[in-house]
Amino acid sequence: MENCKSIFIFIFRGVSINFLAERPKIGVPSPNILFHFNPRPANRLILNSCVNGRWQQEHQVTGNDLDGMLLQTPFDLKIQILTVGDTESEFEVYINDVFLTTFRSPFPITNTMFIGFSPSIRITMPIIA
Repeated sequence: MENCKSIFIFIFRGVSINFLAERPKIGVPSPNILFHFNPRPANRLILNSCVNGRWQQEHQVTGNDLDGMLLQTPFDLKIQILTVGDTESEFEVYINDVFLTTFRSPFPITNTMFIGFSPSIRITMPIIA
């Protein structure tokens, strides 16, 4: 892919993740979410962005064993983030070190101010040379 540069790799162990453009406020939805990762029952995974309080078109991943992989057992979620020009980011999603899908966000990754996740999630961030 042209003009892409890998800048971060995050590894999460858990379920739902949000990359937020501003500080979260209790009881107030974040108007800008760069990347939303949300496993759902019936073997579905939803990836999305929220721009100015409006959810964008969902990117759905379906599969016969997504419930088993994402809802019934612990899993490792690896997200490799690529910059796409100055205005977008691309999130490569891996489950247990196996590539699952790619999601294009309408925001540059540099807009991320907070990452929201469940308190039970373990996070590691490898150093990339």
